[in-house]
Amino acid sequence: MPSGGCGILGTGAAMNANVSVVIPTWNRRIFLEAAVESVRRQTVSVRELIVVDDGSSDGTKEWCKAQPDVVLLSTFRAGPAAARNLGAFFAHGKWVAFLDSDDVWFADHIENAMRIFDSYDSCELVISNFTITDAQLNPRSGAQGFVGAFPAFRSSSRVFSFLFRPQSNPDVWHGKAEFQALFGNFLQPSGLVIRKPLFEALGGFQESLWRCEDMEFLMRLVIHSQITMSMSPTYYWRQQQETSLASDSFAPLLKSTGLRVMCANGLKIVIRNYQFFPVWILSIIWMFFDWISSMGLRKIRQLEADPANQAFVQSAVALLNMAVPIALGRLLGKEEFGHFRSFGLYLSSVTALSLTSGLWSLIPWWKLSRTQGAQMVSTAWHLQCVAALLCALSVLIWAPLESTATGNNNVILALSAGVLLPSVFLEQHFNVRGRGLLSACIVGISEVAKTATMILLIFWQQALSHVLVVIPVFLLVRFIALKQLTREIISSPFTSSSFAHAGSVLSSAWPVGVSAALAALAATFDRFFLVHRLTAAEFSLVAAGTLSFPLAALLEQSVMQHRLQEIAFSLQSGETQKCATIIRECIGKIAKFAVPWSVTLILFAPEILSILFAERYKEASGVMRIFAFANTLNCVPPDALSRAQGCSRRILVFSIASALLSIALVVAGYSMFGILGAVAGGVFAGAAGRVGFFLADVVRNGLSVSWIIPSQECLLNIVCSVLCLFILKMIAPILGLPHWLVLSAAAAVLIPTVIPTETLLGLLKGFKRGAEKC
Repeated sequence: MPSGGCGILGTGAAMNANVSVVIPTWNRRIFLEAAVESVRRQTVSVRELIVVDDGSSDGTKEWCKAQPDVVLLSTFRAGPAAARNLGAFFAHGKWVAFLDSDDVWFADHIENAMRIFDSYDSCELVISNFTITDAQLNPRSGAQGFVGAFPAFRSSSRVFSFLFRPQSNPDVWHGKAEFQALFGNFLQPSGLVIRKPLFEALGGFQESLWRCEDMEFLMRLVIHSQITMSMSPTYYWRQQQETSLASDSFAPLLKSTGLRVMCANGLKIVIRNYQFFPVWILSIIWMFFDWISSMGLRKIRQLEADPANQAFVQSAVALLNMAVPIALGRLLGKEEFGHFRSFGLYLSSVTALSLTSGLWSLIPWWKLSRTQGAQMVSTAWHLQCVAALLCALSVLIWAPLESTATGNNNVILALSAGVLLPSVFLEQHFNVRGRGLLSACIVGISEVAKTATMILLIFWQQALSHVLVVIPVFLLVRFIALKQLTREIISSPFTSSSFAHAGSVLSSAWPVGVSAALAALAATFDRFFLVHRLTAAEFSLVAAGTLSFPLAALLEQSVMQHRLQEIAFSLQSGETQKCATIIRECIGKIAKFAVPWSVTLILFAPEILSILFAERYKEASGVMRIFAFANTLNCVPPDALSRAQGCSRRILVFSIASALLSIALVVAGYSMFGILGAVAGGVFAGAAGRVGFFLADVVRNGLSVSWIIPSQECLLNIVCSVLCLFILKMIAPILGLPHWLVLSAAAAVLIPTVIPTETLLGLLKGFKRGAEKC
């Protein structure tokens, strides 16, 4: 039964607020008085003050009974969520304000919340900012408030500010916040004032959770209501470990019911905000490497006491210190690091760098076993290809959102697109054990050339120190990698195969270096390119992609020569069937490189990008559904492979025929029918082609997810097919190319581009082998 009175009047209050204050407590007698007194000092009166004692043994209950303006409710070790719910459901006010018993409100906390409620008709709750203090209410040094306390807010502040769309009052953010909740918690109960009907409709806090109950409540909250956040601090938040409602050692931290509810709500938010999923992935990658690097440093420090581990510790510390989250924070300082985070497009460059340095930082853990270490290095190279894809996705997602792009943003884009993105395709050549010193020298020269290009790019653009810090990190990663590479192969015998490998590496390095130089040139003359609506990032991506097609064709020359010899031998031997098969393969290889390269030279229109990306998304959705269905099958028909291959060939023929028919229709004057026919043909060919190759993959290798993630060759073809279009943004108006030609050719050739399934299988194999051996 409740005890005590109600009707709390704030000192000098001139307003009345129909607010019920709920304070849950357990053994916090020494702090409770200050919390209650802060409620009494409010500039507006509150309707009632409810203290919920969760079985304290320090005299809390007796003190509350002696207070005439305190309503006392009692539970026994039910947990923080249950204590808050008991007080909130008992409350009689229109609004419910929560206050932890060790926190202290400013005098205008309630008044500020009521002012916001009056300003926004759709506002149903207010989350206020705070000042972090120690037990004596001394402000903590460093970042404060949401940024200082919640990693989600700290790692994605621009995402918060952009999607919340701040109102006329810059201190108030109001809007839907489902996407923000994916980054983590940003709700502290002492800052929450909520309408009681909404709290009751949500069912209150999840009582089966003894920790993370605030985050679980937030995930339900953002689904059903808009969020209003006050950026002005209005209370002190004591951060301490003792006397917490959830700190009892025998209390379960997470019970299964609450965990299932939280996971279900999180999945619901992801589905409802699928268009922002790549951005969320980038943020999670950042936070993961931040965590793994910090954990690795602490573990390494524990090994320093043993002299036997001295060499291992030194190399591990050197690598871990290069992890981007740690290096940038130390070099810039907290304040400047915050400014660096404010670049929306920084996610692109930091993701590529984080994956590179972060994966290298994991290698020392496998140094004791050369076999396991080699598998881990192989896995790292494959994952860096995924980093390139994420990097490209980040550029494409953030570029339209960046309405006030600055020179520094363009520098970051150019670094990411022109240097970092294509550089991952060269990483595979680090694994040249036994190939000879010549290969190592060529790799080293190419890496130094790329680094020098980056330095020129920075100084030409005269960027701020925010971008300059990328150089030492990049240099350290590259030089340590080269040092390790040279040490491994210096003693390898010089063989004839080293010449072939050196030529391959040199050919791969050539477009990378040229594209990086073009990126620097584009950044230098950025104003010129902006006149033609072409940014430095677009130009550098075009350079990387455009140069890749003739390069790939050159690399195929040796294969084609070998095929020609086989054709001649087959004709002499009378093996006409084998000869026909080889000829078909050669035609396919020529078409694979020549057709896209030729078409992209005469293509460009902004409409192509929207069509292309829309069809890629449809293909992915359709194949995912097929994959889910195929998982239920126990067998595959034995002739499925031949059927799939035949289907793919027919699809290619249909695609070319649709392109020719569309062009003929347009030339004859039926432009609309020609465009629709080209698009329809591209849609069908693209979707059916993916399905056919997927079925062939199932027959060859069984069901797996390896086909979903692109390999290096697949990534190169897909990205370059799209990005080569950008280069004609300047050429198309000059040549006066009609849109019908652009749409017809792109829909018929680029959209249904089918990539041999064999190239999709290698990405996860290295990871699988490494995991099995570890």
